Amino acid sequence: MNVPSNPTVSEYFTLSLLDANGNSLGRYQTGKDRTASFGISAAGTYSLKMSYASSGLSPFHGSGEYTLTAPLAAGQADGFESESNHSIASADDITLGAAIKAQLSTRDDQDYFRVTATSSGILSVAMDVPTDSSLYEYFTLGFFDAAGNNLGQYQTGKDRTVNFGVATSGTYYLKMSDVSSRFSTYHDSGEYSLTASIAAGSAQGFESESNNSIASADDITLDTAIKAQLATKD
Repeated sequence: MNVPSNPTVSEYFTLSLLDANGNSLGRYQTGKDRTASFGISAAGTYSLKMSYASSGLSPFHGSGEYTLTAPLAAGQADGFESESNHSIASADDITLGAAIKAQLSTRDDQDYFRVTATSSGILSVAMDVPTDSSLYEYFTLGFFDAAGNNLGQYQTGKDRTVNFGVATSGTYYLKMSDVSSRFSTYHDSGEYSLTASIAAGSAQGFESESNNSIASADDITLDTAIKAQLATKD
């Protein structure tokens, strides 16, 4: 995408990939030149849609000339999210040890990924995000069980590796979303990647969510560290 503007903060343009039925398969917003990548799962006819980045926080418009150059690298589309993956029911499978690439096209976008654990242990997730801020948080990564219960959550504005305790084997879900709060209005639609791995063993030493009350408190073993985090301000 070669666009006529070049700010690093304001987004002027939205590029979307649509299938033959008009379903969105991915979307990027930008105010400067950038290269965007989309996963195509099958041969067929697809459409690119370039539009104004309209939102209450992005009132900017550029009427100058832009250009698009679209090469296609044949091969598997594995390693890319498939839209829409906005719920547990439509989650993309994650291959342990392999990165999956995705992006939050809008502030309301949510990406779900399915993780299969064959035993208890520690789930580590390497987050490679397009921002590099220690001050502002752009992304929220949540960890959920098959019933949708939140088992942990981290927020970040830069690359980091996070850990979750997995109490039993089963199916779990990672959810990547915007950091929505009145203190953080920042959003980035750039590409991020998640790489998940599980170290089999005991999940002891990690809090179990939800432990938000006396009734659901985790036991502490004396002289043994327990790891936890305050996922939100509440």
